[in-house]
Amino acid sequence: MLFSTLGSGGILRAAAEGGEAVAVTHVDASRGELNHSQVSFLPDGRHFLYYAGGQGEPIGLFVGSLDSPNRVRLFERGSRARYAAGHLFFTRDKDRQAYMKASPGLGIACVEWLHAREVAAVAADTMLVEVMPWEDASLVLPLHMLCIRDMGLTLGEMFDLDALAADCAQDGVWEFLFSAPPLKVVGGVGSPLNPLAVK
Repeated sequence: MLFSTLGSGGILRAAAEGGEAVAVTHVDASRGELNHSQVSFLPDGRHFLYYAGGQGEPIGLFVGSLDSPNRVRLFERGSRARYAAGHLFFTRDKDRQAYMKASPGLGIACVEWLHAREVAAVAADTMLVEVMPWEDASLVLPLHMLCIRDMGLTLGEMFDLDALAADCAQDGVWEFLFSAPPLKVVGGVGSPLNPLAVK
């Protein structure tokens, strides 16, 4: 089993029957990390999600492995996250005001993770969903090309998630039916939506 402790430190691993706990993640002080928490296993039983926090500001959501010290950052800043096949993946960074400026977002490294977990769509309150400046300066919108063109994965940009997040926090219910029909334009892309979350 995996768990975290109160205060500072990384994720710990221990056998179900008890015994000594061993660290499987280590905080990166050079990045301002203080603790790792909110850990949950992914379906393969070898990888796990966890949140890295710092003083005053969250650092991000990561995928770790029992077999390697390497990790993949899914996105900057943080929120609770759990695996759910075929569900919609929301990210919230409160950055809807920026347009074509440097902004947080998903990186290329998370594309394989999204594909393997059968994420149905990704929605964010940022301008692009993906991080900007782009990780590969020779490519324009590399995450868009991999997700939309190669995988058929829908990306939703500039979502206003504040009211929804507040409602979920108030009633403790973080799952809902999400409907966002686009305009009926033949061959159209980048359509405005009429998004609804129904509990």
